[in-house]
Amino acid sequence: MVSANSKHENSNVDPHPRPPPAPQYDTFPLRTPRQRAAYRESLQAPRPYVCPITQDLFVDPVVAADGHTYERPDLLRWFSIGAGPEWRSPTTGRLERRRATYDNAAVRGMVME
Repeated sequence: MVSANSKHENSNVDPHPRPPPAPQYDTFPLRTPRQRAAYRESLQAPRPYVCPITQDLFVDPVVAADGHTYERPDLLRWFSIGAGPEWRSPTTGRLERRRATYDNAAVRGMVME
């Protein structure tokens, strides 16, 4: 049996409770130039995975005679710019005599992970 008072006991419960207040967040956490630069840096690919000629992520990395890794089509384009047997390294600026390239499977594997 339901008593007459039980109806009034539940009347203190709000039928439409309000959600708790939302936490206050800093809507613009990158206030200083230093913070913005650090954030931009965090969004970029790690330096060993980026071609020094185009700053693009490696897809087909090769090692050149200067010992540095480049993206194959970009390095071949760099070679075509030079007129003569020597070419200037895009990384060191030194003149190199050999235009041989070798696949860099280690960097390709790291980029694919």
